[in-house]
Amino acid sequence: MSVTVPRATIEKFQTTITAPEDPTGNTVSFAFVASGTAPSSFTAGTWDGTYSDGRATAVTPTVGFTSSGATVELAAGTWVAYVKVTDSPEVPVRKCGYVIIE
Repeated sequence: MSVTVPRATIEKFQTTITAPEDPTGNTVSFAFVASGTAPSSFTAGTWDGTYSDGRATAVTPTVGFTSSGATVELAAGTWVAYVKVTDSPEVPVRKCGYVIIE
């Protein structure tokens, strides 16, 4: 998934999680990094709705341009989005798309 966010916009980023069991009781978080960079810190996300047909939707707090007031502020450019689901014993981290700040 790729989302283009104009500098004047603040909005949420969401991704679909496919899992054999309901993940919505687990903590979900997101990271946005430059291409070729591994994520090292994550921002808490939430689950939007319920688990159905093997899928659940994870959502970030707001994303926007630097000094926009968004929870996650990014400079202009293309950012790789990662989602992390903290379960036990597994803690998968997966690339889930791109955010382009114009």
